Amino acid sequence: MKRKSHYTRRNVGKQSRRIGRASKKRVAPRTARQAQARNRARRVLARVRRGESLTAAVRAEHIGLRTTLKHVGKYLRRRRTKGGRAKYVPIKSRHRIPMWLLTTTGYVPVSVGPRSASLLGKYSAAVKKFLLTGDVSVLAPFVGKRVAGHELITVPQVLSALADAGALRLDDLYR
Repeated sequence: MKRKSHYTRRNVGKQSRRIGRASKKRVAPRTARQAQARNRARRVLARVRRGESLTAAVRAEHIGLRTTLKHVGKYLRRRRTKGGRAKYVPIKSRHRIPMWLLTTTGYVPVSVGPRSASLLGKYSAAVKKFLLTGDVSVLAPFVGKRVAGHELITVPQVLSALADAGALRLDDLYR
């Protein structure tokens, strides 16, 4: 009885295709040129998220459409317009970051998006700088700003009182 090999032409093709796809995941760029292409593609994605069309963003960043889709295509969705043409729109980011937010009663756990997380990081650095130098002007950009429904504390007396009570942990932002 002749035994059938599992390396038939059909299986080898599927296997090599699968390997090719898996190898593209999270691969660091091997050359400086590849790193530049990936960075350009990320800048294109940022432009598209700000409302610019994909073709205009690709032209502005001097990168090809195929290269852009290779690097950031999973963050774009292809939609058909009424005229039958294709349009790429960004996928909403559902990435939430668990952080600690300073309030007058202490720290509160919040889950925020990337923009609010960036704002909280800048705020924490500003509070740290204020406590070290006493410079009140570093808190000015955060007056009236809110994160997760809580207003950021920018009153110097309150921050100083919290620091004196030992209630500030400026190095531990993430839960």
